[in-house]
Amino acid sequence: MTTNLPIRLERLPKTLPREGSVRVELAQGVMVFRASRFFLERIGILTAKKNVAELTSEELQELQDYEKLNNYLIPFF
Repeated sequence: MTTNLPIRLERLPKTLPREGSVRVELAQGVMVFRASRFFLERIGILTAKKNVAELTSEELQELQDYEKLNNYLIPFF
């Protein structure tokens, strides 16, 4: 049996709202964390900017922080 240990987070993205950024639900008896629209839109904005221009070091760190968090979440539907 393989055990997947959680990823250790060093910090949360600075722009991540402290309330309303994640919703917890039950899906077939399993607790699921869903990402908010803000969370997904911010990742989209940073990714789009990265494709056309260089991100500042702060923006790059923010994007990396969001990507780490994204491993735990699924989008709202």
